[in-house]
Amino acid sequence: MDAGVVDAAHPPQTAAQLLQRPEINRAALAPAELLAAVDDLWTSQAAALQGTHLVHSLFLWPHLHAPDQVADTHLRAFCIGLLVSTAMIRRVVEQASIYRVR
Repeated sequence: MDAGVVDAAHPPQTAAQLLQRPEINRAALAPAELLAAVDDLWTSQAAALQGTHLVHSLFLWPHLHAPDQVADTHLRAFCIGLLVSTAMIRRVVEQASIYRVR
């Protein structure tokens, strides 16, 4: 299905609405769940560093849209750190005037 197609019966939810769902945002994640989330977030960041747009990599995670609303403290800290490191990398690339050569 095309990413731009929206089903009228099931409109898209905002990050705040998604983070209210208990299956997405719990206060205490099991170690295996936390490790899986961190692994997927790192994979998303690696994809962004390889040139995938942030919208199609990191920002698929509702946790990164509103990190202050993440219930698990470890995941919240990791999300904030990931956003800070992504912003730092972007700033370095912009200051270096690096452009993709085709």
